Amino acid sequence: MSWRALGLAFMLLVAACGGQGSEATNPTPSVPGMPFTLKAVNNSGVSGDGTITKMSGKFTVTVRLRGLAAKSSHMSHIHLGSCATGPGDVAITLASVIADSKGDGKATTTISHPYSVPSTGWSVNVHAGPDLSKPEYVEAIACGDLMAG
Repeated sequence: MSWRALGLAFMLLVAACGGQGSEATNPTPSVPGMPFTLKAVNNSGVSGDGTITKMSGKFTVTVRLRGLAAKSSHMSHIHLGSCATGPGDVAITLASVIADSKGDGKATTTISHPYSVPSTGWSVNVHAGPDLSKPEYVEAIACGDLMAG
């Protein structure tokens, strides 16, 4: 059989099969997250949850809150220490939690180094205001301890 005939046979075969490749049947596996709970502190009435998602050389922190003032903004951090012992120094600054018109807020931050909780522990603190410009903004409204992992 000549190369021309072989090429024609191949083109006819592709045309007969619709000429389209099949899609992959193996979806990308999801990365399991480590959940944590954010409890109201200082009688704020604000609570929620979060997820740590570990990836190669980095991790993502997602914070979800309810009970915020509508359209409010709240700075958030990972602090050294636990909620029970009181927050220590800021270890990592997280994205601000922005509330919608119902008072529900969410923020996601990706940190560009591996997830490694120190022996003193880490806690996520969400503060009352958008920055440190007023003393009342500094107070924590929700806190959640992070697990080593």
